[in-house]
Amino acid sequence: FGIALLVYLASKGMKGYMILPTSLLARQVQSKISAFIERGGFTDIRVAVYHSLMTEKESREMYERILRMDYDILVTTSAFLSRRYDLLANAKFDVVFVDDVDSFLRASKNVDRVLKLLGFPDDIIDAGYKLIEARRRLRKALSSRENIDEARVEVDELESKIARFLRDGRPGILIVSGASIRARRTKRVMLFKELLRFELGGRFELLRNVEDLYIECRGVIEEDTANLILKLGGGGLVFVPMDMGAAYAAKLADYLNSRGIKAYAYVKPRRRILEEYASGVYDILVGVASFRSPLARGIDLPQRIRYAIFAGVPKIRIDLGLEGFKPWRVSILLSHLRDYVSEDEKIQIDYYVTALRRYTSMISTSEGKMIEDAIARGEKLDGFLGRVQAVYQDAVEFARKLIAREDVKRALEESPRLILEGGERLTLIVPDPVGYIQGSGRTSRLYSRGLSKGLSIVIIDERKAFNGLVEEVSWYIDDIKWKPLESVDLDSVLKQIDEERDYIARLTSGRIEPSEVKDIVRTALLVVESPNKAKTIARFFGRPLKKRIGSLTVYEVDTGTGFHLNIAASGGHIYDLVTDVGYHGVIVEDGRYIPVYGSLKRCLKCGEQYTDDVESCLQCGAKLVDKAGIVESLREVSTEVDTVFIGTDADSEGEKIGWDTACMLSPYTSHVSRVEFHEITRRAILEALNKPRDFDQAMVEAQLLRRIEDRWIGFELSSRVQKVFGKPTLSAGRVQTVVLGWVVDRYDKARASIRDFFRIILENGLTVILEKPKMERRYVDELLARLREGEASVRIESLEEVEVKPYPPFSTDSMLAEATSSLRMSADDVMNIAQELFEMGLITYHRTDSVRVSDVGRGVAQRYLEERFGSRAIELFKPRVWGVEGAHECIRPTRPIDADRLKQLVTLRVYTFPIALTKNHYMLYKLIFDRFIASQMR
Repeated sequence: FGIALLVYLASKGMKGYMILPTSLLARQVQSKISAFIERGGFTDIRVAVYHSLMTEKESREMYERILRMDYDILVTTSAFLSRRYDLLANAKFDVVFVDDVDSFLRASKNVDRVLKLLGFPDDIIDAGYKLIEARRRLRKALSSRENIDEARVEVDELESKIARFLRDGRPGILIVSGASIRARRTKRVMLFKELLRFELGGRFELLRNVEDLYIECRGVIEEDTANLILKLGGGGLVFVPMDMGAAYAAKLADYLNSRGIKAYAYVKPRRRILEEYASGVYDILVGVASFRSPLARGIDLPQRIRYAIFAGVPKIRIDLGLEGFKPWRVSILLSHLRDYVSEDEKIQIDYYVTALRRYTSMISTSEGKMIEDAIARGEKLDGFLGRVQAVYQDAVEFARKLIAREDVKRALEESPRLILEGGERLTLIVPDPVGYIQGSGRTSRLYSRGLSKGLSIVIIDERKAFNGLVEEVSWYIDDIKWKPLESVDLDSVLKQIDEERDYIARLTSGRIEPSEVKDIVRTALLVVESPNKAKTIARFFGRPLKKRIGSLTVYEVDTGTGFHLNIAASGGHIYDLVTDVGYHGVIVEDGRYIPVYGSLKRCLKCGEQYTDDVESCLQCGAKLVDKAGIVESLREVSTEVDTVFIGTDADSEGEKIGWDTACMLSPYTSHVSRVEFHEITRRAILEALNKPRDFDQAMVEAQLLRRIEDRWIGFELSSRVQKVFGKPTLSAGRVQTVVLGWVVDRYDKARASIRDFFRIILENGLTVILEKPKMERRYVDELLARLREGEASVRIESLEEVEVKPYPPFSTDSMLAEATSSLRMSADDVMNIAQELFEMGLITYHRTDSVRVSDVGRGVAQRYLEERFGSRAIELFKPRVWGVEGAHECIRPTRPIDADRLKQLVTLRVYTFPIALTKNHYMLYKLIFDRFIASQMR
């Protein structure tokens, strides 16, 4: 994409700059640009390329051309930008394309350099830095409710200055690309947001279309690997486990060559190897299954790579001696010990894992080496590094104590997914899910028709390690389906793979016929209510690109299924009835009722809301924030997409919010549809996008009538109640008034049916309750006297054994009853926490009167029981539907992950959420999870 774009723009007289992570990639791009120029007939386009693989003569010539700015397209590495920026200081580019943002940001000053190359002057860059600080002060002011107006004025002035430059200065365009983004949120990185209106995004290899297969090792793993390759053909990658290392990868490559398979051990980047592999000189590349492996990270050849074979389960071998400074290994060890220790020790493990992750992200490689050297010498460092050293050594000592315990050793030996090896030094072998996901993801890449089909086969050398891999990969990809190799029609899978590879090869070489090009990928806008929900959905498809359109945050992702998706939140209701027109916002005219709506305006200082045409808060005088701005931003995004999906909550209120939004966007886009989902998972979102529907007008009208009733009944009753009792804080409404009448009625009936109960405790401890009609006091005293003097006999009439069936899963009312009783939370707190759990994708929709369990729900329970109880799951699992079919279902977890495992995955940052989970979140989640799993057991 970047190459084609720069060539096209150069043909229009624009200047482009491509920044790449390595010289090898710069060399490849040089060849591709030349091919594009030749095929397009753009012979007048000047290209300058500088990298370390050039001859001395070539380097000197390119140096002179760059100095003279004799180019239309410039290609260099990010290292060149850092070291020789002086050669580019006077250049101005229309487009800068950065590949592999990780490498680019290793020198943080590259951000400033690129902004200047795009035409941003120093005073605007300085304004960007000031705006970052001003926003921080505004957040603090909003939190403390002090100096809000001053902070907002400062932000507004800086935003206006930058906006004027973006409108009049016409800076260039920055395009970034990368497989993963792990940049710290430094001020320089945050400049992208303030000056270019987007935040860096990226994707872990979760967007994939891969057949995940496995086969037991039938003898020698090298032979099994070679036999599979001979059956599958060329275009494969072979990964060896990290614990076997690069030496074994080289040994396996030698063996494959001896079997007539042209293989190369790609354990570090080599000149021309990728070109030779792409052209067919090599059939196979062999490397290590690791996130850091160049075979897993540095290759993007969708036209060539057909499959991946894992010659042994991807796993990590941890030496339990724990010498040196290896914080990531200690974190992995502690996280795997967590299942076998007490609750207090789990808390300690969570602390160490969190601390190690936080501290190690704040130190450089050289500082880590200083800590390692100090540990080896038995010295203690001072300052911050001393603190990191102390925490690390405490964590190591804690891990050693756990490992030394016999109960922990025994639990590890009995574990179905971990391997404890003895010998001179104890080692623990744990699965490496990230290595597997990253490696297998090379076989499935995004192209013009979506995600290409890929094939991944794991040869199982250790069954326990494979069990662990299956479980831990599901933490990242909850809908992954593992299949035995023999159960799949391999020829059919390979046929689809090869057809796609042929198409991609012809597409990249410009040999595609116009009739074959189809616009399969569509752009879309998905509007939801909550910003947390928008962020959660976006993260299902990697780390999203984040951009600002006015006051609206828009997340941009590719689903891999045909949609390039923009996700934004309306923030709930955008409009409400006005109060200064008609009868409480409703015009009554000739027997017709015409509700009049206005945009919601909110005071950030005191929280008051208005719908009338006012600019300042009537309570505190602060400037109001008008939701009409959200509408304008949504309209702007709508004009850029093919279709708009409205994904508000699946109830009458959500239907009305969605309908209002659709009415405001319809004139600006060709197609608006309603989508409905009852859980926030990747599967549910994709299903909803593929099954849009029309708006339910009856639900919209029901909510409209409900709001009018709120005004007509509630406003009128409240004013009368306040007048009668002389208290302006009293209120009444269409619901609470009826409920109050019901309470009074029940109270009167209860008083009329009062009875006397006598609690009698016998000598043997049994308790008997005697019930009598309401009695006068003297009769009560007489009966008490007789009871004290009386005798009782107890006779066993019969014995029976009763099987107590589990309760159904929660509906809203049963969840409220149980949570308020057992968790001591208020009903409001329960619903607010449930709303947040739903928005974070942890539970299904929490406003439901149904206890029905869907097929997906029963599958969640089955997977959990299988992972928790192994072979016993067959006798424990009893699937129940618990209700009739319908759109809604019970409140249940969306993943087979209990509260304790959830806490662990949050600590490890496998799961990250828009808000921090509190003790109350975990307690309510545990209540919902346990009740649901019990409902699916005998």
